[in-house]
Amino acid sequence: MVTRSHDGRGVVVFDLDGTLVDTSGDITAAVNHVRGLRSLEPLEVSAVLAEVGYGAAYLIARTTDVSAGDAATELLGEFRRYYRENQGAHSAPYPGIRGMIDALADDYDLYVLSNKPHDAAVREIELHGLVGAFRCIWGAGSLPTLKPDPAGVLEALRQSGVGAERGAMVGDMAVDLATAAAARVSSFLATWGFRPSTVAASGAFVAVGSPSRLAAEVRRAIPARS
Repeated sequence: MVTRSHDGRGVVVFDLDGTLVDTSGDITAAVNHVRGLRSLEPLEVSAVLAEVGYGAAYLIARTTDVSAGDAATELLGEFRRYYRENQGAHSAPYPGIRGMIDALADDYDLYVLSNKPHDAAVREIELHGLVGAFRCIWGAGSLPTLKPDPAGVLEALRQSGVGAERGAMVGDMAVDLATAAAARVSSFLATWGFRPSTVAASGAFVAVGSPSRLAAEVRRAIPARS
């Protein structure tokens, strides 16, 4: 995609799961389906979410008794199949997300950067009628690396033609804050998400408790230009 200047527009890159959409029910159902294939007892949502954030392969390795070899590959494939066929059954945007997007859309280019498989990330956005809000969506496999590598944030800045001082990353986990730090953009912690309590107290980020508050904090950090 050709780089274009937006004459001072800002860039906001969002994590997906636990930031824009509460997908905890879908993820837990898919994990427990795979665990059932191994005759393992189902896990509570909190136990599953403790392993979310570093991609599907990591999640399955951490929530089953298989971490390598053909069996691991088979379980990962079954997890993805089940998730794909049941995606959206137990997910919804967090309250206030649509209003927050509307509040930012006029002055900021919005992107999604997720460690969720790319097709699933795009489909999640489509299922909830949000696809038109984002200039680009990147999931696992669409870029050479996963978060916390800053490649996705840097690509968003490149596509919008702005410097890091006009960029922000929003997420609910330490991996999102690390991504922001690596890209040298402003960093926002969505405390309504999956695992904000796992974030260390140190580090330069702004913790926000609601999407409406997030819109205000982004505008404070990256003022719109006339």
